[in-house]
Amino acid sequence: MVIMDNESDDNSQSIINSYPNAEIRTYQSNSEIRDDLYLDIKNNVWKESRGQADWVIVCDTDEVLYHPNLVEKLDELKSKGVTIIKPYGYDMYSETLPQKSIFEIKNGIKDNRHFRKCIIFNPNLIEEINFNAGCHKCKPKGHVEFYKKEDIKLLHYKHINLEYMLNRYDTLKKRLSNHNIENRLGKHYLFEREKLRLTFKKNLNKAKKIID
Repeated sequence: MVIMDNESDDNSQSIINSYPNAEIRTYQSNSEIRDDLYLDIKNNVWKESRGQADWVIVCDTDEVLYHPNLVEKLDELKSKGVTIIKPYGYDMYSETLPQKSIFEIKNGIKDNRHFRKCIIFNPNLIEEINFNAGCHKCKPKGHVEFYKKEDIKLLHYKHINLEYMLNRYDTLKKRLSNHNIENRLGKHYLFEREKLRLTFKKNLNKAKKIID
């Protein structure tokens, strides 16, 4: 695992260092959110896995690729010639923070517009992934064979308790770079708290069980 760390000052690095197969690489952006830097990272760092991995996952730390038997499913898809997976996207919601595992949060709403990202693909047969800003879309080049069925899910965990979400948005709003503001990237962080609160409660009530 390679984790790109943007000058974090919380407990992230000590958590990462507790895993022997994890490597931290820091990069600097003046502590700002810079989607242009993220895009360059996500479009290129994965290429190091060529010749070493059958699949590579390129994701944010609040995104989880889910299938009840993921490794077996990936072996099956590889044998069928699949080289890139487009999972169904879900925005997960909870009133309370998880105590031991993120999988304690089981309810969410389908959001294929924002979260149906092609975060997993064969690094040996995909030559370029060509993500756009936010990585919501891509234009892969190489030997491209898609798998697009609903049994593989991309779960997005940022609405996991109202106060957590509001505090997170307040922090990220202050870190938006001029690049992001000018290109309207991360604009949801600028929404008023009352709008965020109402949207959270509405979606929490709509959320249905997504995983067992």
